[in-house]
Amino acid sequence: MIRNGLQWKDSPEAYGLHKTLYNRLIRWSCLSVFDRIFAVLSEQTGRSTRLMIDAIHLKAACHM
Repeated sequence: MIRNGLQWKDSPEAYGLHKTLYNRLIRWSCLSVFDRIFAVLSEQTGRSTRLMIDAIHLKAACHM
């Protein structure tokens, strides 16, 4: 996560421990899981040159 963005510790408890989320992201990145997801989505849209996905799934406020 970017320094000024949403922090791992602010993720909902339903997703598990923030360290688990971080480790899963790193593991999936190393296994090219996201590349395969984007490749399948790109094939389904018929646009093989460029695919952009924009979504916000977590909204959290930092309480200082």
